[in-house]
Amino acid sequence: MFYTKTVFTERAGAKAKQSEKAGRKIADDFETALRRTRGG
Repeated sequence: MFYTKTVFTERAGAKAKQSEKAGRKIADDFETALRRTRGG
């Protein structure tokens, strides 16, 4: 029981890190696009 819980927690942590990375990339792309449109 303990082992599976640990593995599950690690997997959930990895997934959270992945989505966090993806979210940051989207935010970066959005900021870049905003700068581009403002700069013309």
